Amino acid sequence: MQSFATFLLHEDAESDYRIQHTAPMHDSGSPAWKLTDTYPDDVYGPQAVQYYGTGYRAQDVESFRLVQALRARPNAPVTIYRAVPRTDDIREINVGDWVTINRAYAKGHGESALDGQYKILAKSVKARDIFTNGDSIHEWGYDPQPPQSGLTEAHTPVAWHWLPKPKSVLWSRTARFMIDGAPYEFEVYLQPYPDDAPDEHAPIPKKPTPLGERWGLSFGRMKESNLWPGDTYADIRITNTGNAHAVFATVMDILKNFIENASPNEMIFSAGEDSRIKLYKRLGRMTPQINPAYQYDGAHEDRGHFRIRRTDPVPEVGLSRPPVIARGQTV
Repeated sequence: MQSFATFLLHEDAESDYRIQHTAPMHDSGSPAWKLTDTYPDDVYGPQAVQYYGTGYRAQDVESFRLVQALRARPNAPVTIYRAVPRTDDIREINVGDWVTINRAYAKGHGESALDGQYKILAKSVKARDIFTNGDSIHEWGYDPQPPQSGLTEAHTPVAWHWLPKPKSVLWSRTARFMIDGAPYEFEVYLQPYPDDAPDEHAPIPKKPTPLGERWGLSFGRMKESNLWPGDTYADIRITNTGNAHAVFATVMDILKNFIENASPNEMIFSAGEDSRIKLYKRLGRMTPQINPAYQYDGAHEDRGHFRIRRTDPVPEVGLSRPPVIARGQTV
């Protein structure tokens, strides 16, 4: 398919700035907030420029930085550009136009296709309004769409993966994902003691619950440790740390995968800050929707303690459970 940068322009005054072939629209391309309808999942990974770049590294880095920040955010603003002939008759970007999210790319198009006789139009739109056919990360079709509801945005997970682990480490699993350029971590770990009445001051029961029955859960944005430079930890505070909708949707997707593969009898988690308590309440109450075999026990949610129980507990098999593998991933 011919590249956007080499398209010819019509010569008539009415449409001399229009491209001669159709730009991708909502029914023929992927929106800027969900590239995985066209690209593989690794378009959001650190090797995106290497795998899907155009060969102009500076422009590629900038465009991938922009689209990765738009992931799972249909209502996020983005500026689009279009190089057009230098004439007073052309003043705005129209529906159906080819556009770019990279001003330098638009400039290059003007210098080459328009022999330097151009001006650059700019317009602020939403990530839901521009679409790509996968030919180039710089080239998009402008097709304005109605606002996406918060519910739709909340249920759009980003790509994630389980971290490899030694075979001898069976008591925890860690998954990681990136949102807006920031790393997040999700961890599940075996809980050997019952906690029917969660209380940090309660004595530990003498007889532990067999390993493999109960799992704890935590997640948060990764931060560098002040105690051990170079090491990182997951900060459980998630307010003002990024796109809460995408974080929650991704956590739910990882949790669903873990439940399907590990069949835990119980999962417990706790919170201190109000925003995290509200988030965990929502997570617990939505669990039966992702797997009907589980129910939410909110008896202690007012104290920041939450529990998901399997309605038909599986036999306790201790540490012999099969490994947890994310869709499309290997351990």
